Amino acid sequence: VAIRDVALTFRPARGISLTHSLSTNPEDPQPRPDVPMFKNTNPWRVNKWTLGIDRNPKTSFSGLWEERLNDVTHESSRLTGLTLDLFKSSGSPLQLFYGIEQRWGNVGALTAHRYYIKYDQKAGPNQIFSLFAGNVSYAGAMGEGMKKDNWTINLNYQLRF
Repeated sequence: VAIRDVALTFRPARGISLTHSLSTNPEDPQPRPDVPMFKNTNPWRVNKWTLGIDRNPKTSFSGLWEERLNDVTHESSRLTGLTLDLFKSSGSPLQLFYGIEQRWGNVGALTAHRYYIKYDQKAGPNQIFSLFAGNVSYAGAMGEGMKKDNWTINLNYQLRF
């Protein structure tokens, strides 16, 4: 099994980067005692392009295009997304993301709209606060038991004493 994990970054100007990463048959992160060398490969090929614009210390913008192909199940998907980072220099950044994923192959055609908002307050000497709220909304041939909207909300507050 050929395993590839390659990433190349081109920086044409200050604060602008174009990254292409290619991963073929990555190793599963969980060790398995029933597999030689305790690692099993994943049959996915992932081709990913990211354009990042970070010319302002307070704000950055990035665009993502990712294609995933499974050599065993012949399932395919594409994800296109945009990320906006605000208030980066304050130490308490706010991140907004919106993306569209489309799947096809031996599974029914499915479209998923993904969006989230993420806030991480600058950690103080005695407290940490972060908030994440996101949704994956499906349209198309949804499988049995799938919900149209799938909300995730995480609130993390730590008080040290």
